[in-house]
Amino acid sequence: MGSGFIGVEMADELACNGKEVTIISGSKYILQNSFDKELAKKAEEILLGHGVTLKQGEYAKTIIQKDGVATGIELNDGSIINGEVLILATGYQPNTALAKKAGLKLARYGGIWVDEYMRTKNKDIFAIGDCSGRRDFITREPSKVMLASTSASEARVAGTSLYKIKYMKGFNGTIAIFSTMVGDRAFASAGITESEAKRQNIEYVSATFEGMNRHPATIPDATKQSVKLIAMRHSGRIIGGQVIGDKEAGEMINIIGLAIESELTIYSIISLQVATQPLLTSAPTTYPIVKAAEMIAKEVS
Repeated sequence: MGSGFIGVEMADELACNGKEVTIISGSKYILQNSFDKELAKKAEEILLGHGVTLKQGEYAKTIIQKDGVATGIELNDGSIINGEVLILATGYQPNTALAKKAGLKLARYGGIWVDEYMRTKNKDIFAIGDCSGRRDFITREPSKVMLASTSASEARVAGTSLYKIKYMKGFNGTIAIFSTMVGDRAFASAGITESEAKRQNIEYVSATFEGMNRHPATIPDATKQSVKLIAMRHSGRIIGGQVIGDKEAGEMINIIGLAIESELTIYSIISLQVATQPLLTSAPTTYPIVKAAEMIAKEVS
């Protein structure tokens, strides 16, 4: 149950080990919070190729039990899926009972309220990690994102602020940067999706460039690589990005994450100087992040 990163990763691993697997999710497509539909569908194709069954837009109504042991699930449409193991990958919530008992202010979704230096309302108490309340870097809305990378960033900010505020820039929000493997393909995302931009009434432009991750394309291990960028229409500021490719996609999304956090625009990316090498990267003339930025520039010019 659940079609986020954990649910998808577990399903793929089990299917590749010969198990019959069904993903049940209320979302219209997998990885919906991190990818737009046209890219998420590519991950779905991989899972379907591995024999995974997808039950999208469905909710579990009842867990069927026999002698205290779960034997299946009844869905909201009345259908029943039998199974020997039920894995819940539907999210989690902060364990902040102690903080609440101590009188600390809590944020939405139950996390401990913190300022940009990770201080709680009691300035002698700091909170970091999944117990702390978070807000989105772009929208500034409360966020449910719980990631080790976000927690590590918070820890660095808190560590430099324990005794005195040393830096005026604290932690300004999570950019929700993810990467995972589905089959032998890497999927990564940062910032907000087109769907979220629409929901937030943001006027944006997006572009996707697909090329090869090696040059020339005839190199034996060369494979297709797709990069999607999302930017503000008038300023060109980058607010989101998604990558599908080989394992280097995990580092490529970090470039996009840096661009988002540094509030760079597509015009900064167009002139980005990158190290390229035939066995390691795309060609300098078709570097996918740069090409996607160029495509957006044509839209806003």
